[in-house]
Amino acid sequence: MYLEKINSPADLKKLSLPEMTALAEEMREALFNRLTKIGGHFGPNFGMVEATIALHYVFNSPVDKFVFDVSHQMIISQKMNHQYSSEHHQYQ
Repeated sequence: MYLEKINSPADLKKLSLPEMTALAEEMREALFNRLTKIGGHFGPNFGMVEATIALHYVFNSPVDKFVFDVSHQMIISQKMNHQYSSEHHQYQ
């Protein structure tokens, strides 16, 4: 419901706290579906959902840059910046 409406961090800033909580749940479900189909690391992705939503809500991304220690943690951030669109990495 919320995931498909996020095309940029500006869209995220329009959400209320309960809506962001629902978005985090949707992101986890989408990640789970993706990772069970093509494989990948659950921990780094699941552990960064709320933190990444908060970073994009508070800071002015993509102008403000974030550094993640492993590429697996970038998946949520890429979705927030609408950069996560290759066929191999689709959420759906």
